[in-house]
Amino acid sequence: MEAVTRPADGLDGDASKADQLWDKFYTREAAGCTWEIVARFRKLANDFEECLKPMATLTARLKQKNDALESEIAAHLSRPPAPSAELVEAALKDAIQFVENGIELGFIRMPDADTPDRAHGILDRLRAALAENEAKGKK
Repeated sequence: MEAVTRPADGLDGDASKADQLWDKFYTREAAGCTWEIVARFRKLANDFEECLKPMATLTARLKQKNDALESEIAAHLSRPPAPSAELVEAALKDAIQFVENGIELGFIRMPDADTPDRAHGILDRLRAALAENEAKGKK
């Protein structure tokens, strides 16, 4: 088989790919191998390369979005779950009972009334938190 000399083309892409295809498929004996067919093939190859460019851009964008979602999911999974309203309610009731018993039995000594100390309002704050939690649970 006699090889056909490859004509000059308008291929703006990688000419080495066209050379490889030319050398592999085109000989004088190839039935119907005309310059028109070669030109059409080159146009199709060029169009195909052009179609791949937006796909590469889209792939890069999707990878960025995927990475962002993975980061968001990892951050979400690393946070401890919020306690349920029932668990908070039980803990607040236990804390109120503990402080009341401690004061009543003398294990917790409250500061003097004239001493500025946050301990004076601890039971009130615990009861307010309990009421707020119960109100949220009813919604």
